[in-house]
Amino acid sequence: MASPLLTKRLLPWRLAVTLLAAINIAAVVFIFLHIDFNNAPELYFPSDAPAVKLDQSLRKEFPSDEFLIGAFVGEDLYSDKVLTALNQVAKQMEKHPLVDRVFSVTNVDHIAATEDGFAVEVLIDPKRLAGSTPAQRRARIIADRFAPGMIAAKDGSALAILVRPKNLSQSRQRESIEHAFHQAVKAAGLEQHLVSLAGPIALDTAQLRSMLADSFVLIPLTMIIGIALLA
Repeated sequence: MASPLLTKRLLPWRLAVTLLAAINIAAVVFIFLHIDFNNAPELYFPSDAPAVKLDQSLRKEFPSDEFLIGAFVGEDLYSDKVLTALNQVAKQMEKHPLVDRVFSVTNVDHIAATEDGFAVEVLIDPKRLAGSTPAQRRARIIADRFAPGMIAAKDGSALAILVRPKNLSQSRQRESIEHAFHQAVKAAGLEQHLVSLAGPIALDTAQLRSMLADSFVLIPLTMIIGIALLA
């Protein structure tokens, strides 16, 4: 004899599907409101691992080795307008609470020999641009001992801003720094000159966005397929 549960529905199928959809939607909303999306590399290693302990001890003595690197190009790269704007971006990023230091051609030191020793100057002083031409500035940067390969291309075709953060532990913190960088670039009018972002911060942020995008697609899709199969 067949079971009553197999011969008679407890609820009309439309009501059952509606209740199931409501439960799943409520669960998804609850998850997205309370879950902490974090793809930080630190999460993948045990806190008591020897490598982690060594890294933590080194961080107490040395600054973070993470960077957000923004590369800028353009025919007017060494003009007064662009160099002033680059300095504006650097100054704005220095105000961010999670940023330790910012490196750009307008705030790093240039050491030059003098008759009685040496002189330490700003590589490109944004307050004294009127005293030089774009070609002279480009030549000065390329001739510097440290700038080429760090904050400038060796052939002078690109300039970079390096943002060194404080010690971070959350992907959201890295995303905050990248977002602030984009906002600073936009405010300075350098969006057309910014060609790429690189470094651990940009990588972690890209991975976080990819994870969120996949979750927003796959979670509802899984729910819909499940309800369709039940129906």
